[in-house]
Amino acid sequence: MTPHDIERFRETITSFVADVEPPLFLIATDQHGSIIVTSHRANAVAEQIVNRVSAPGLVSPITVVAIAADGTVKWAKVSIEVADATLQ
Repeated sequence: MTPHDIERFRETITSFVADVEPPLFLIATDQHGSIIVTSHRANAVAEQIVNRVSAPGLVSPITVVAIAADGTVKWAKVSIEVADATLQ
């Protein structure tokens, strides 16, 4: 993903977990088996716990799961469409 795609993904995930109260774990996995797990606490910076990425970054589509301490679970499949930059 390009830096612009990564920023779009970050904004999408921030919106996705907005109604899930911390503390929570956020798990992201892609079609190649890559996985990233982060821990989010109230008023704190996210802490990356696991980062096992088999490609140069996560590859769309990405399945994201948020698990809160109160048992709330939320999941989504996120696809980032990359525009073809080839000039004809």
